[in-house]
Amino acid sequence: MKNKILVVIVFVTVLLGCTHQNTLGVADIDGYKYINRASKYKDIQIELRNGKRINVTKLEISPISTILRDPVTAQRITIPTSSIDNISYRNHLSGAFEGFGLGVLIGGFVGASAGYASGENPGALQLSAESKALFAGIYYGLSGGIVGLPIGAIMGSKEIFYIEADSTIITQEP
Repeated sequence: MKNKILVVIVFVTVLLGCTHQNTLGVADIDGYKYINRASKYKDIQIELRNGKRINVTKLEISPISTILRDPVTAQRITIPTSSIDNISYRNHLSGAFEGFGLGVLIGGFVGASAGYASGENPGALQLSAESKALFAGIYYGLSGGIVGLPIGAIMGSKEIFYIEADSTIITQEP
């Protein structure tokens, strides 16, 4: 029964997933480079300021313009970066690590709590409540990690980059 409850808790928690949010300003060149490196992920979604959402397979973003590749036609489309509200993608490797970590934490907590609550064992092993909590925490923690790893890998970790509304570049002539 405890295993079934653990699986449900880990599954629901990892299913909710982790979302990381960042804001990009005009001068955040490193942020633009990071997004360009992250464009290798297949499920990139761009939300424009007018509310339209676009799924793309590749993108190259700069403070002035963004080049997209339409997944259906493979056509390159150039749009002003200022028209983009946010860019989001899922990183499945990070999701696997997060799923494993959440599973270990939840499973370890549930196992340690159950082991401690079961009290002293007057049987042949004569384990104290603390020892049972330790062993149950390790066992259920590893079980939770094993359950959370594939779920996290499938769901992925979502990363969202919000583009600042005023992304116009002002240049001064000498």
